[in-house]
Amino acid sequence: MGLNPDAGGEPTLYRARFTATPGAGAASLAGGQPEALVEGIENMQLIYGLDSRTDQSKPPTGYVAKQQVASAVQSGTDTTVWRRTALVQVAFLARSTERAGTSADLIAEKPRLLGVQTTPPDDGRYRAVYESTIAMRNRLYGN
Repeated sequence: MGLNPDAGGEPTLYRARFTATPGAGAASLAGGQPEALVEGIENMQLIYGLDSRTDQSKPPTGYVAKQQVASAVQSGTDTTVWRRTALVQVAFLARSTERAGTSADLIAEKPRLLGVQTTPPDDGRYRAVYESTIAMRNRLYGN
């Protein structure tokens, strides 16, 4: 997933599907055509919750001990830590496609996405923050 402007210049959330030959591993990944999902998404933040036990030889505890951004989860070349990701928090900053009727209708407070303060442009558009937490049951309990 990613954020890019569409043909009209509006910020848009995109996705790209990757395909792989069965059994060929990551080397056979082929990127697909980007597909627009939602128009008006200006910012996206993700935080990953890790199980308290990251040792792959032992079962997970189901207790989320810490939350980190992707760069902190991925330490060097050790990709096994991702297998202990138990939840994902996602936040979106969405803006209206039309300008507000008056600037008095707009909120002067700067939006925060999972603790990250953003400074959107003063362009007279409505903005809203949407946040959700997604628990991955198969990762929480070792299924």
